[in-house]
Amino acid sequence: MTQEEGTRFGRGMGDRPGGGPGGPPDQGRNFERMLQNLDEDGDDKISREEWPGRDEMFDRLDADGDGFVTEEDLQQAQQQRRERPDPAQLFIRMLDKNGDGQVSNDEWTGFFTVADENEDDLLSHAELIKQLQQMLRPAPEPAPAQDN
Repeated sequence: MTQEEGTRFGRGMGDRPGGGPGGPPDQGRNFERMLQNLDEDGDDKISREEWPGRDEMFDRLDADGDGFVTEEDLQQAQQQRRERPDPAQLFIRMLDKNGDGQVSNDEWTGFFTVADENEDDLLSHAELIKQLQQMLRPAPEPAPAQDN
């Protein structure tokens, strides 16, 4: 993205995060600004060709996958962002065996012991990620009983 494209994009998204002093963002107004700055063909939506940012961001904002960012797409993206769970809460839920909303020393030690595969009393990034992935993986379906 060039400096000019970045400036246009910034103006399109609104000058201040949060929509201004003390108030929530006005999604409609932000989209109107975005249209004014980015909608070169005047069709009231932003195409991939008009988008000055990275393709990954465009794809995230294009909620319905039709190749355009519309006001509805932005509203859906905003809603999903509000609904995104807190990573710390997710981590606590994974480790909290007794369901009290907290991680006890026993629960943490149990997790740590299982995750520390090389038993060096250190938890590497790879060990942590592997254990978290195993915890997040759904349990396998039981094999159907066979009639003899």
